[in-house]
Amino acid sequence: MNNQAYDQKNSEDYETNTLSINKALLEIEQDPKLKATIAQLSKMTGIHRNTITNRDWPIHKLKEIKDKRKLKNEESKNHMVVNEISLGEKLVLTQNEGKRPLNTPYEFIL
Repeated sequence: MNNQAYDQKNSEDYETNTLSINKALLEIEQDPKLKATIAQLSKMTGIHRNTITNRDWPIHKLKEIKDKRKLKNEESKNHMVVNEISLGEKLVLTQNEGKRPLNTPYEFIL
């Protein structure tokens, strides 16, 4: 084989690897059960971790996915806290519905 054949094979492999990395990144982004790590990406694509690490863009994409997940998780926690507060307020209000306020300070002295 001459150099041109090697170059062509290398470029084909590079494109194939790029497509499989993109596909795996989309799957990781859509499925929160999959970890957003280089090891997970390597496992899904069959490409060695070092090969993925040599390309900067998959690492940046994984970081974006992690940041989005973290932000979404924090938003859901904040939403849950607000719901818990409102549920707590509703519980206090419903517990106090049966009680009537004391009109005069002498009512409890009877």
